[in-house]
Amino acid sequence: MKNALFLILSIILAVLFGIFYNYETIVLITTFNKIADFSEIAETTDIIKGYYLKIIFTSIWFFILEVAIFLAIKLGIKKEG
Repeated sequence: MKNALFLILSIILAVLFGIFYNYETIVLITTFNKIADFSEIAETTDIIKGYYLKIIFTSIWFFILEVAIFLAIKLGIKKEG
């Protein structure tokens, strides 16, 4: 049960950190979406896809980082106790 809660917390934190870290990227995406609505430039959709990939990869990176930190803390507590 603890491990499931730990995994859920890690996923939530990774997504939140990914969103906050990429706030400027999210603003750029909304701006490009507005531009894409009024123009017929095909490259804007490719740019938007690239920004979405950036958000996904940084969220995954934060998730891996959080899991590593939590595991290090968990193992440190087990060794002391």
